[in-house]
Amino acid sequence: MNSIQEVKLVDIATVERAIKGKIYKMGSVFFPLSAIGDYSIVSMLTVDGEIETRYAVAFPTVECIPIYFHIAIERAFPLFASKYATTINIQKETLKEFRLLWHFDLKEQAKVVECFSVLNKEIEILEEQIRMEKRAKKAYLSHLFP
Repeated sequence: MNSIQEVKLVDIATVERAIKGKIYKMGSVFFPLSAIGDYSIVSMLTVDGEIETRYAVAFPTVECIPIYFHIAIERAFPLFASKYATTINIQKETLKEFRLLWHFDLKEQAKVVECFSVLNKEIEILEEQIRMEKRAKKAYLSHLFP
């Protein structure tokens, strides 16, 4: 079954502006509401902890794989931010409009997580190759122009 649906984040999760001093559970996903400069900053807590108040926090209310929850929000955030950001901020009230693509089937979620895991490993390998090429280039240039 390959059923994917567009859903509102508030229909599958509790979403709030981070509260100072509150301890959020591992697996909570957070993204910036203030000073959002980079639309790709979506993070997930790997241990219980606090989150700065400039972030919105989402934790699922439906059964899901935590990494899938993170991936789904991460993929949807740039479009949401580009639609609702007012210069460098997103108004808390607009969170109810955050839409994302969602698989309710846990087997489908697991397939998505596996695909992204493979892609992320490939990206890491390519990034390391680029770093090595840059080091080699620097070394070659230092020998040409001592």
